Amino acid sequence: MHQKTFWGALITLSLLVILSFASAQGTQEASVTIDISYVANYNPLNITNDSAPDLTDAIFLGNNSAPIGTRHITLPLTNGRIPLVDASGSEDVPGLYMERGQDANGPFIKFSLYGYNDVSTYEIMKFTASLTNAKIVAIVNDTKAPYELQGDGICGINEENPGASTGNDEITSNAQNTSAEFCATLNLHIDLARLYYVYEDNTAPELTNIIVSPTLPLSLDEGESEEFTITFTSDEYPLTTHFTLINSKGTQVHQTSDRTITSASDLPLHYALPSNLDADSYTLYMHVQDNLGNHNMISLGTITIYEDDSNSNNRRSRTLVSDEERESYAFEQQNAPKRPTQTYDDSESITLDAPSKSVKIPTMTTWLLGLLVLNILIFLIVLIVAFLRQ
Repeated sequence: MHQKTFWGALITLSLLVILSFASAQGTQEASVTIDISYVANYNPLNITNDSAPDLTDAIFLGNNSAPIGTRHITLPLTNGRIPLVDASGSEDVPGLYMERGQDANGPFIKFSLYGYNDVSTYEIMKFTASLTNAKIVAIVNDTKAPYELQGDGICGINEENPGASTGNDEITSNAQNTSAEFCATLNLHIDLARLYYVYEDNTAPELTNIIVSPTLPLSLDEGESEEFTITFTSDEYPLTTHFTLINSKGTQVHQTSDRTITSASDLPLHYALPSNLDADSYTLYMHVQDNLGNHNMISLGTITIYEDDSNSNNRRSRTLVSDEERESYAFEQQNAPKRPTQTYDDSESITLDAPSKSVKIPTMTTWLLGLLVLNILIFLIVLIVAFLRQ
């Protein structure tokens, strides 16, 4: 092999290994969801030229000439946790203009509503931007084309009578800094703002293709145990996992220690059901948590333990010292799950393999008497034959 070919193959193989490892780790990406809740155009003079309001619920992105959606969309903000940046486009569009970018202050989303309409008209929009795996750092109002009177806590939109709307614009974010509502009324000018964000994984791991063997629900007798094998597909690694078992009263009766799963190659997981469980119905849960503390609790199914009446020697003994304990124990035994018994109708015909008690088994004396009778019959037949020959 030529030296260049060797090094080229080695580099290619190294890249494949790195890419496969990165893929196996899973990545929670940041995204933004846009919900346009209200759009209106107010044109009392019925203007038909370029100064007429023409706002719609269409959403435009960067230099895309066509809208990427209407009213409700979800847009990725990162790829491999690296902020996405769009090529700038014209903000003069009949809808909401968006642009993902990054400057010295960090990654941002630009929102623009293009006015430049007649002073007698209004273009009105109310929309919400909700972030996933990201938090709002700041919302910067543009100095040349601002949301007017932003920050006074008043949204001047009158949804029942758009003509009665005022010029009070407003941008408000929630306490968790994960969403913001934009309230805009415009005619002569543009309303423009930038929402700066920082990446923050706040999504719990999502598991799919969960397989439990043996399958649940499952029924067992008291004293029996079982070991379960669990496999799944996760959208991220590493994970910390453990199992809990909850009885019908909601009380946790068993918990395993934490185990770290670095990749899918660490699967399957195993759970050993304790053999000392009382007769009851139990639910098995699997807990998964990523390295940022995002937690997911998944119900795997139910396990019913039946009271074992067939072997009293295997029943655990309890010393009951008080009346309250005796009453509680009696209640538990009365309400413990019992396997359903088979009942039959009178019209059913049942065939038994074994003989019934009314069938008499032949004894030795019976056999001897039968043999004697048989010999006498043979002797008589011989005498009759001899007599006939004479």
